[in-house]
Amino acid sequence: MSDAIVFVAFQSGAQANGGLESLTHILRALPSRRIVVTQRESRFTKLWRELGCEVELIDVPEPRYVGGLALARYRLARFPQLAAANSTVARLVRQSGARVVHCNDSVAMWYACIGARLAGARVLFNIRDTLGVRGPRWRALRQLSSVVVVLSDEMKHAVETELRDMVPLADTAPVERIYSAVDLGKMSPPSEEERRAVRARLGLDRESFTVVYTGTFNDKKNQLGFIEEAVPDLVRSGVAVVFVGDYQPESEPYARRCEDAIERLGLKGRVKLVGFTSTPEDWYRAADVVCLASRSEGLARAMIESLGCGTPVVSFDVSSAREILVEGECGLVEKQGDYAGLVAAIQSLQNDAALRQRYGENGARLARRLFEPAASVAAYAETYRRLGASLTTS
Repeated sequence: MSDAIVFVAFQSGAQANGGLESLTHILRALPSRRIVVTQRESRFTKLWRELGCEVELIDVPEPRYVGGLALARYRLARFPQLAAANSTVARLVRQSGARVVHCNDSVAMWYACIGARLAGARVLFNIRDTLGVRGPRWRALRQLSSVVVVLSDEMKHAVETELRDMVPLADTAPVERIYSAVDLGKMSPPSEEERRAVRARLGLDRESFTVVYTGTFNDKKNQLGFIEEAVPDLVRSGVAVVFVGDYQPESEPYARRCEDAIERLGLKGRVKLVGFTSTPEDWYRAADVVCLASRSEGLARAMIESLGCGTPVVSFDVSSAREILVEGECGLVEKQGDYAGLVAAIQSLQNDAALRQRYGENGARLARRLFEPAASVAAYAETYRRLGASLTTS
């Protein structure tokens, strides 16, 4: 019996990608033959090959954020690529004898699940964001899945509630929760001496209260709303604000709008724009607070990595925030879009060092309990084993 597993993952083009980071933890630890299907060369494909994975490239058109007839034409143009990609996955399943295909996101599902099922494999579908989990397209994805894996109990409840009425329960794939993995060797709390050294190396004032906002600049991550509605008040109260993540205003319209807003609000020189970094842990460890004002998330990697570093998080009420931050007593959560509440929450931590320390210690303990890579990989490995075994008994 083959131990091969086919993994299908869509790459957005951003250098940082939480879903691919999570997948890499699995690929690094599994002893089985690992075949990864994706649509572009990147630092991830280079790393996957170094880990001994086979990488197969498919032709996937870049997503276009359009509407009306333009969207309809774009979707029609995808059909040849959809057919070709599913054919490639079917071929890989048959050649390798793989019994499981792991689709790492919803785009990967469309380009792989039909081919996987036609070739006789079971399909694991990772849902990484609760945004838009509704309607006939999601009904079809769930019916084509053998198991749906989400990243938190809060996500599990949301997905089950949203899809419960769409498909007869007998025809639905079960929904399981497996927390994401965090590299707790890198993402660990610094000593006070280490923290001072990191801040000095990053050019941060030793005494300034620093808020770090991590994520690729895009509408989902909502840096523009945070800049316009929260940063001016934070700066006035003596908070240093640092943005970390893919930032290319010369080529990305959203990043350019953020740059224009910084200029218009007189914030140039008052906020720091770092761009992509391969060592985000430095910024998490240097921060007093990490802020998350996204419009939607599944289980935000910035949140769980910050907790690993012992840094409290202030977040809008996106998926998993209450489960992790409130129940774990390691951060504060405000209603989606309540920027005044977000600012007040940050200022409350600015003025209460003891609370920051308690939240930071609680967060580090929670990260060790929930996000240990070995536990996450073991849970996926058991799911693969169970799916593969079900082919023998079905």
